[in-house]
Amino acid sequence: MRKHPPIKDYAQEFKKLIAGFHHNRNIRDVFVDWLEVAACAIHQEPYHLGLVPRDTDFDKVEAEYMAAIKKYTKEELDVFARLFGITKMALWEKKTDFLGQIYMDLEISNDRSGEFFTPFEVSLMMAKMLLGDISSHIQEKGFITIGEPACGGGGMLVAAAKVIEEQGYHPGEVMFFDATDISKACASMAYLQTSILGLSGIVRHGNSLSLEQWNSKFTPVCRAFPARTNAMIDSITATKAEKSQKHDLPTPTMPQQEQPPMQPAFMFNLEQEALDREQPKAPDRPDASSKPIRKLAQETEVDPSALEQGRLF
Repeated sequence: MRKHPPIKDYAQEFKKLIAGFHHNRNIRDVFVDWLEVAACAIHQEPYHLGLVPRDTDFDKVEAEYMAAIKKYTKEELDVFARLFGITKMALWEKKTDFLGQIYMDLEISNDRSGEFFTPFEVSLMMAKMLLGDISSHIQEKGFITIGEPACGGGGMLVAAAKVIEEQGYHPGEVMFFDATDISKACASMAYLQTSILGLSGIVRHGNSLSLEQWNSKFTPVCRAFPARTNAMIDSITATKAEKSQKHDLPTPTMPQQEQPPMQPAFMFNLEQEALDREQPKAPDRPDASSKPIRKLAQETEVDPSALEQGRLF
């Protein structure tokens, strides 16, 4: 295997490599294709590591991956692999909106649809203001939930993770997010960055206003630790009465419905959840810890009145 010299500037090296495609391809098209290939690759990691059994999701994403790479030569795919490695190293070294900044620097964003990413320093300031001291929330519930209805490259989610880490918590353990973006490229960008950072959540390619949805993926951490993820999803069900109306679900090996439904994305107010717990106890239902994550997400419904209690990003 040919060795490469150490990289001093990850962003510069990334832009240098992708610029090598300019002689015969559109750089935006290459970047978008690379995002899809990388997002598919990281989605499949738990399957290839034997952490979860292969299912219909594996086959679906594998088909997307094969369709994306067939346009490129082996040498070009080697460059894709190097871009993936650079992105991982950059995010592991420093939590920031690495790909969002690359997207802006390359000037390939869709400005006609309003793709102007928030500078990470501003996202970080907003995260600090909105989250505040999360210790009481963590002590009460064990985690917090965050929603992003227009997530872009995931910069706000990365900023929230950085703030949580600065307060002494592991963001992958105490944060669950639900993110949506109308741009497929942005959704792939957000999924890739949050997955590399080991965050727990779901990224949807959809429209938060019309509640249309075209695709969605849970991050690898969610699928590797389903019991914890199911507990987080259960916590955002509107009321215990609604939870009691759930029915037994098929095992993970049985066919799954295509996508979890769209729901309003927001940061849930844990005080409202505490009020919910004071309501009369609903009838017992089977333990959800072993149920498929995607199935539980399909059943999750949020009380619209909770929007008045939540804090929008």
